[in-house]
Amino acid sequence: MKELIEQLTFTWGLSGININNGASHQSIEQLEENMGYYFPQDFKNYLEEIDGMTSGEADDSLFYFWDHVLIEDELKIAHQMNKNSIYIGFADRIVIDSIYMIEVSRQPQATGKVGVRKNTFKVIAPSFKTFLLEYLNNLEKKLPKWEQTSDEDDDSNIFSLSRILCRFKAVLRDRSLIF
Repeated sequence: MKELIEQLTFTWGLSGININNGASHQSIEQLEENMGYYFPQDFKNYLEEIDGMTSGEADDSLFYFWDHVLIEDELKIAHQMNKNSIYIGFADRIVIDSIYMIEVSRQPQATGKVGVRKNTFKVIAPSFKTFLLEYLNNLEKKLPKWEQTSDEDDDSNIFSLSRILCRFKAVLRDRSLIF
């Protein structure tokens, strides 16, 4: 996980994305106590090294990774799975209206699944580590695998919001209208 976090830090640094210093172990434990749920260990490791992006930042795919304070503030959007676990937001895609959520549990756990809520909720990765691997491997494609069209989707709809936004941003970048 350490190497993956280093790769994430390096990648965001190359893109000029400002990140927060890691949250203290005590602040993460306090957040868990306030929520009444435990984060998976890989997510704790991430928060202790990178406490999300600074406010107003996003990558080229419009992902914004939240800090632990915003995670706590946004508990109202939690997705209840059962009486022992919920999914809480940790990132979103600005404008696209996708919220990325991690499973937290009333009992300490090794890994928590990651899901995305857009129009519906869907589990997309068995762990935060797997989510980060998928995220980093798909940065150049602008859309992560779980948001790309599948064989069952109508691939003829070239006017989907995410495609329009990605094309619009590329045009602006090519014309030097954004930095």
